[in-house]
Amino acid sequence: MITGIDKPTMGEVIVDGIDVSNSSEKKLTRWRGRNIGVVFQFFQLLPTLTVLENVIMPMVFCNAYAPNERRDKVMALLERLVVENASRSAREIKTLPATLSIQPLSEKGVSHEV
Repeated sequence: MITGIDKPTMGEVIVDGIDVSNSSEKKLTRWRGRNIGVVFQFFQLLPTLTVLENVIMPMVFCNAYAPNERRDKVMALLERLVVENASRSAREIKTLPATLSIQPLSEKGVSHEV
C-alpha cells in the first residue's frame, strides 16, 4: 500500500505527506522514482539490457545524477550490496541477466531499486 501500486478499498494512505491512495499514476511514478525502491520477486530486469544498463535505467528516468556519474554510482551500489564478491560483480555488470545465476540476479535486482 505504501507504494501506491495497490489502492485501499476505503480510507487513504499518506506517506511522507503524499496521498498515495489518491494521486495520479504520473505523480506516483515520479514520487516512487525519487523516494522508494520496489524489489519485485522476479527482479524486473530487462533481458535485452546488460546488468549495468538495467541499474542505470532508473537514474535516467528520474534524471538522477549527471550521465557521466551514473556508472560510478552503479559500481558503488553494487560494492555496497556485494562486498565479498566485488570482482565477480565487476565482470557481471557487462552481461545480460539471463546469464546470471539466482544470487547475482537478486543482488542486481536490489541495486536496480536502490
